[in-house]
Amino acid sequence: MARICATITRLPSASQKLSTHHLHKPWCAQSQCVIQRSLTNQEKVQQKQEQTKAKATYQQALQEAQNQVRMLAEGLRAQFQKHSVEHYYEEIMQTAHLQKNCKKAGSWNAYVSMETQQMNAELPPGVPKKKVHDFIADIAAKWKLLSNEEKIQLTEERLTTLHNTREMRDLASHNVSISVYHDTHNTLNNLDEE
Repeated sequence: MARICATITRLPSASQKLSTHHLHKPWCAQSQCVIQRSLTNQEKVQQKQEQTKAKATYQQALQEAQNQVRMLAEGLRAQFQKHSVEHYYEEIMQTAHLQKNCKKAGSWNAYVSMETQQMNAELPPGVPKKKVHDFIADIAAKWKLLSNEEKIQLTEERLTTLHNTREMRDLASHNVSISVYHDTHNTLNNLDEE
């Protein structure tokens, strides 16, 4: 019984602030901060007026679009007379989300993925990873020099990997209990190390 009591520690009360001496570590590549000059009061007022005007214009255009959709829903109600206008309105609004088609990855996408990974691997340690747009022109120049057979042969393996990754992202179910277990386990290990 004494061993169990020795390992149990008292939890801090709600008024105590939890802190750590460990530094926050980024889990993905981060870009450099861009320092901007502060705006003058006159520039702030002008920026605020422009934002207000743009917001009002947007709200008006949005209201007009909603009115047109409402008129279409009323037309469906008059034609079919099976459901309420609100039902048809919601059906129209939901179809935009339901019919969202994703374009399949092609040889170009696979080649860009391969080249980006290779170019980032060649960077010295400590240098932040570059994004695709940083060297897309170089990749496009190399791509144009390849024949169709070379393109297919080079990208065949990476293309299946991309398709599998997209399928996993869209269809894989998340195992919440395992995720919670790992989070808890890591947290307890971190607390134990402190």
